[in-house]
Amino acid sequence: MTYRNTLLLIIAIIAGGACTQNPTEYNGLEVNLEYAPEWWQTAIGLPDDHMKTVVGKEGQMYYDFVRVLAKRDKHGPFRGFRTEFYLQLPETCQWKDQQIASPKIPIVETLFESNSLQIQQSSFTVAPAFVDKLSNEENQYLGVKAQRDYNSNDSIIGAPRNDISIVKYVNNGEETIVFSPVMHINTVYNFEAELDGYFVNIGEHLKVKFSQKIVDSKVHSKKLKVFKDSVEAFYYTLTLDQIELKPGEEQSFTYGVNAGQDPVIVPNSVEQAESLKQSSNNYWANLDLPYNKISVPDQGIQNIVNSSVRNIFQARENDNGMLSFQVGPTVYRGLWVVDGAFLLESMTFLDQKRDVRNGIEYLMGYQNADGSFEMIKDHWKETGIVLWAVSNHAKLTGDKEWLESNWSKMERAFDYIDTMRTRASVDTDAPNYGLIPAGNSDGGLWGLFPEYTNIYWSLNGMKAAIESAKWLNKESTADKWQKEYDEFYALFRKAAERDMKVDEFGNDYLPVRMEDPDNVLPQKAQWAFLHSIFPGKIYPEDDDLVKANMKMLKAVEREGLTYNTGWHNDGVWNYFPSFMGHALLWNHKGDEAVKKLYAMANHVSPTLAWREEQSVKTSDFSPVGDMPHNWASAEFIRLVRHLIALERGGELHLFEGLPKEWTNPGMKTELNGVLTHFGVLSLKLSVSDNGKEADLFVDMEEYKDADLSNVILHTKNIDNNEEETKLNADFPINYTIKIGS
Repeated sequence: MTYRNTLLLIIAIIAGGACTQNPTEYNGLEVNLEYAPEWWQTAIGLPDDHMKTVVGKEGQMYYDFVRVLAKRDKHGPFRGFRTEFYLQLPETCQWKDQQIASPKIPIVETLFESNSLQIQQSSFTVAPAFVDKLSNEENQYLGVKAQRDYNSNDSIIGAPRNDISIVKYVNNGEETIVFSPVMHINTVYNFEAELDGYFVNIGEHLKVKFSQKIVDSKVHSKKLKVFKDSVEAFYYTLTLDQIELKPGEEQSFTYGVNAGQDPVIVPNSVEQAESLKQSSNNYWANLDLPYNKISVPDQGIQNIVNSSVRNIFQARENDNGMLSFQVGPTVYRGLWVVDGAFLLESMTFLDQKRDVRNGIEYLMGYQNADGSFEMIKDHWKETGIVLWAVSNHAKLTGDKEWLESNWSKMERAFDYIDTMRTRASVDTDAPNYGLIPAGNSDGGLWGLFPEYTNIYWSLNGMKAAIESAKWLNKESTADKWQKEYDEFYALFRKAAERDMKVDEFGNDYLPVRMEDPDNVLPQKAQWAFLHSIFPGKIYPEDDDLVKANMKMLKAVEREGLTYNTGWHNDGVWNYFPSFMGHALLWNHKGDEAVKKLYAMANHVSPTLAWREEQSVKTSDFSPVGDMPHNWASAEFIRLVRHLIALERGGELHLFEGLPKEWTNPGMKTELNGVLTHFGVLSLKLSVSDNGKEADLFVDMEEYKDADLSNVILHTKNIDNNEEETKLNADFPINYTIKIGS
């Protein structure tokens, strides 16, 4: 059994059913972090970094996350990590705040305060291109590719890396303060502190250097139970040299965590640490990431878009020359087919064609001899997801030649879906007869059952492949596949009609499992149903099944998100609102889709990242999954993009989900070279300073053989006009919208 299989099975066992309640309507279209998690962690590592250092809410530095179910020799007892560092606070001091330097700069600033003492902690990774205080010999180590052990977040192997924390004490009182800073280092490794010195060795390749002398070291150990195993953990308390602060005075100490083979040892002083912090700031501020592709007038939304871009690059990894767009730095560090497909799409939108192409080919390298993709056992949907991902990427890049070069893989994948249907056609009395074998649902339900998530994504992939065949003028293949799809779809609708149920609010709905036990909530694992609406697009307009399930999901919302649809039995899945938002948008409910964008935004942490799932505010806080979770990052980018520009067949629809709040006087909304199925799109909507008109500029670098028939402008939230305006596909387009006339 794979790691994720086992992890999700355990989560499913402990996350039982919970009662639903009537929803609380979410109308707040402002970013106020109303539902931010009560505890969070923030990635500080570099793009494509092999070492995924995270900083906790209270300034903890965490190392060596353990995929506990894949490698059972040593577990990570400290929030899943093997090693943690944190500062002991004076008794009167309390945590006050944590921020990052900016959405583009992951320097984590943590603030603690008492009546007289303020403590400011800055944590960051040393930048590779700006280590001007190091010699050339030392510099050569930076940027070296690391060897990866995919069973853990290994900081103890690979290329050298350097993380630094600077701790500044400020005396705001009227009396002199004398104290000795105390650091806690908790680890499962061997530990050696240099008394009357400055160094600590942890394990084989982790060395910590303090700017204050270590004057005392104490340790105690205890056995901790992590899942079923007992782990010995060591708790070290280091007392540093005394600090005396006169009224109004400030002093700092710093420590560097130096990791990897033959690490460069920094910092040598507080002054060098401050210099390296400025270099890190400069590095991130000047890094050429695709921040400028989407520009919106709500700074809160823009900040989250920018942070989402950065977080995706921080989680990404170079695996033997191939780029793996990874979900996060801890639990889901690795390649996941579903999550990865949407990560790849979001980056394709932002014109990262070369990197995404590399990532797509990395994904396709996992195709099995029978044509299937099965990174997670019995996760039959993965073959359909890859069919969609490849088709969608080809369309977004306008690259028929590349799609043609991979066509044999597409054919084998399509044929595998037919193979699965043959396997499901042995027992004529089975509820999934002629559909897909019993499989795992994921996203809230686990175990082998006749169910619908694998059917939804198989249909999505088949539909996308048929469209690709037509695009390549493979008419005979398209006709053959269409017949198979139509037969499959008809059997699906027949089964769906048979399996419809009624929820406690009187709403009809289709459960995910065909043989649905009474203790499974209606909303559980409905993520793939929403994907079958969009991007799957498998339903006709105004479909009764779609309306029924959407109404059911709406009935169990809390904090603007569907409640208890994932693994958390008293919580929300923080990027599920993007699935809902896209389904609403596709069904011409742009105003409701916008609410989902803001509801998602207000579940982000103050450091602008999401946990996969978390409890609702009315319950004791508990988290599920990774953080930062970059499927969430991708979903936020995707939803903003589609609210502004959405492909509908051969038409490009503009501003179908534009928030009215973005159309105030002087506001601008822009896409700058964003990829679409028709070409590379640039647009700018500029509302005049007096608010009486809005100028629209649209240009498209069209792909050869692009099938764009029309550009459709939606101005409901600009001039209250419910009618669509056809602008025609004659670029560049300049159009003035009269407001209030």
